[in-house]
Amino acid sequence: MQPVAPMLEWRRVEEEEEVEGEEEVEEAALVQLKDIVGSDVNDDILKCFLSAADMDVNRAANFYFTTMS
Repeated sequence: MQPVAPMLEWRRVEEEEEVEGEEEVEEAALVQLKDIVGSDVNDDILKCFLSAADMDVNRAANFYFTTMS
């Protein structure tokens, strides 16, 4: 019977890589959204819109303009 520990270690590394990928996606989406709505909007506010839009920049921009108008 093989030890379980190596498999657990592999899963943890995979999850860390997935989180780093998610952070890169969020950062890229944030840059795109700032290009649309303007760079003077607080990043935390834009991240909330992106989160609500499942990182879809178009939907986040629509949410922003609908909410802020």
